[in-house]
Amino acid sequence: MELKEKLVALRKEKGLTQLAVAEKLDVSRQAISRWESGTALPSTDNLRCLCSLYEVPIDYLLKEDSERKSNPDNEPAPDMFRHKNKKTVVLIAAALVGILVVGILCYFLTRNNEKYIDVVDAESDQWNESQEEIEFNEIS
Repeated sequence: MELKEKLVALRKEKGLTQLAVAEKLDVSRQAISRWESGTALPSTDNLRCLCSLYEVPIDYLLKEDSERKSNPDNEPAPDMFRHKNKKTVVLIAAALVGILVVGILCYFLTRNNEKYIDVVDAESDQWNESQEEIEFNEIS
């Protein structure tokens, strides 16, 4: 049996739709359709996730003459597709923290610039007043 046939049989055996498998593996439904029709092959990571989901060894999927066996040593299959979702969540969290840090830095930098401008304006006003006094005294 070819990979594409095994994927269809395993999915139907588990009672899953292509959409359900796609959501669990974090891929598109079209990707599942292409794998099952044989027009494309899943990546190594996706093959590992499929083995975990269908609870079969990777040899069963890759070798055409391999017999169907459950997972070796009757151990529960590791939840490989959750690992992909954790990476996505960590990446999004890191991006949000970065945006927050940049926002805080911008706030404090603009705040300090406003104080500097106020001090310079105040000093220039004082300088202008002292110049006016000198000119006034000279005229009198």
